[in-house]
Amino acid sequence: MRINVQLIDAGTDEHLRAEIFDRELSAENLFSIQSEISESIALALKATLSPEEQNRISTRPTDNLAAYDAYLAGRQLITRRQADELNQARGHFQRAVELDPEFARAWSGLALSALLGEAFEHALKSTELDPLSSIDHWNWPTCTRNWGDLMKRSNT
Repeated sequence: MRINVQLIDAGTDEHLRAEIFDRELSAENLFSIQSEISESIALALKATLSPEEQNRISTRPTDNLAAYDAYLAGRQLITRRQADELNQARGHFQRAVELDPEFARAWSGLALSALLGEAFEHALKSTELDPLSSIDHWNWPTCTRNWGDLMKRSNT
């Protein structure tokens, strides 16, 4: 597997660092490759990682790659914030926790997808019953975007 990492200053478009990681990918080393790349980026940015951050980088979220794959599929769907895709995301997260009941991130995704799905259903019902209801006065795109931001932060 080849991963090409480029760090670019968004303000100046200046290339700060480029590095290519050529690794043989296996179930045993997937998370160690992620850790290696994260540590390399932190060093390039001259970031000082706290012991908690270092632990987070080096800790495998799950030993079950099928659970991790289901989790990633759920994450991809939940960020789209569409009603049908929230239900699909919930199914992926459910599968992930069935495969690895100790996979905390999958439980978090399951909770968020259920919460968002229910909120979305209630908002649609409110609008159906009364188009001028208070839900219409919310900035619904901002609310769902904030949920997406929360989901992104929960995975760091």
